[in-house]
Amino acid sequence: MDNKLKGMSLPIETIVVIVVCILILIIVILFFGGGFNRPAGEITLEGQLRTECNEWGRDSGYQHDATTYENNVYPALQTKYPATDEGVISARKFCIGY
Repeated sequence: MDNKLKGMSLPIETIVVIVVCILILIIVILFFGGGFNRPAGEITLEGQLRTECNEWGRDSGYQHDATTYENNVYPALQTKYPATDEGVISARKFCIGY
């Protein structure tokens, strides 16, 4: 008789259950840890940009001109579109919807 020692093996179902549990644990940690809050930040930034577009439009008589863009402070818009000629044109296109 051949008496070979056999290693302990786990059935494939057990390995699948362990992997699924680890994935669920990671998702729960990300959810409660704030890993899923990036889109909410982007929505907030979009709201700030639209608010500044409205203010810029009112300040310039809805012409969205360069002088009111450069003279007034629009932190979200000026971060995305610097107060240069090209930046003002891009900001105007963004605000008007082109």
